[in-house]
Amino acid sequence: RRARRRACSIRLSNLTMSKPETDETKFALPVDSENKATVIRLYNFSRPHMRAFHYAWLSFFLAFTGWFALAPLTPIVRVSLGLCANGGWDDFETPRDCVCDAACRTALGTANTVSVAGTIGMRLLVGAWAETYGPRFSQAFMVMMFSVPLALSGLSTSIAGLTASRFFIGGMGATFVITQFWTSVMFSKNVVGTANATSAGWGNLGGGFTQVFMPWVFSWFINLGYDMAWRVAVVVPAGLLFLVGIALYLTSDDVPEGTYKELYASGARKKQNGALVFLAAAKDPRVWCLFIIYGGCFGTELAMNNVLATYFYDYFGLDLQLAGLAASLFGLMNLFARSLGGIASDLANQRWSHRGRHWVF
Repeated sequence: RRARRRACSIRLSNLTMSKPETDETKFALPVDSENKATVIRLYNFSRPHMRAFHYAWLSFFLAFTGWFALAPLTPIVRVSLGLCANGGWDDFETPRDCVCDAACRTALGTANTVSVAGTIGMRLLVGAWAETYGPRFSQAFMVMMFSVPLALSGLSTSIAGLTASRFFIGGMGATFVITQFWTSVMFSKNVVGTANATSAGWGNLGGGFTQVFMPWVFSWFINLGYDMAWRVAVVVPAGLLFLVGIALYLTSDDVPEGTYKELYASGARKKQNGALVFLAAAKDPRVWCLFIIYGGCFGTELAMNNVLATYFYDYFGLDLQLAGLAASLFGLMNLFARSLGGIASDLANQRWSHRGRHWVF
């Protein structure tokens, strides 16, 4: 009898210790019924949730860095492209001698405007891509594709060439759409506001970082001369974007269950028509209300990212590095500003449901 009891006890112990794997135990983070993470652990880099979170903000951060890489270098670029009213490099030794008259400012303003216009069409398209092909592939494709015109922008010999380059470079601003899509499918409603806001805010941080980073990178190549240094410098953020795109594609997931490619192949997920999803969203008047509000808010940020460094350089006599540092303070506020909005939204949602988010907004 004692032997039988002991054997029975061992079998029961084994059953207790070897619990079957469930959705709650196969992920590194606690999840809800849709396998979306219910917590955010910033120092965790495990797949799928936190890996997606970190790749989302990092890729968007580098996209912003590349998008505005030329902005803090404008005092150098305008001389190389012959926009100064008093000549070019053959007429004076430093970019400080440049006289940027009305025609010069108009040409640079057009290039800045075009760089923003380039992101509008891509933002409309990329949402449909993400719905169909998944955020992992879409984000990797975007950062790798648009790193090419950034790297080639250094070949520009006229303002027309630079303007065209900045138009295509602006396409990488659409990575914001995928960043928000990605964190939305990975995190539950109790923390999705914080996840979205933090990933977007840390991504926008690149607009401030590039103001400091690019003058620093420019200084690495100054021995090549002013004209060549900026042309080589733009290759650095382009290379970083391309490398992150490769790593992102190979080592992350689209949704908690895996990649869209695997899920389509197994039949676990039905392929969506991204165009139909886009049209359904476009019929919702609330989407256009958000469009108008965000256009004014984000439009101001983009304008500041484009002109602040040159403004400080021209009107306050700062050198290229100090002008970039002063300009960076505007964008660097994204380190905490957007996260605070997301946290407030999540807290309001806990108390008053989704309407609470509207009140915070």
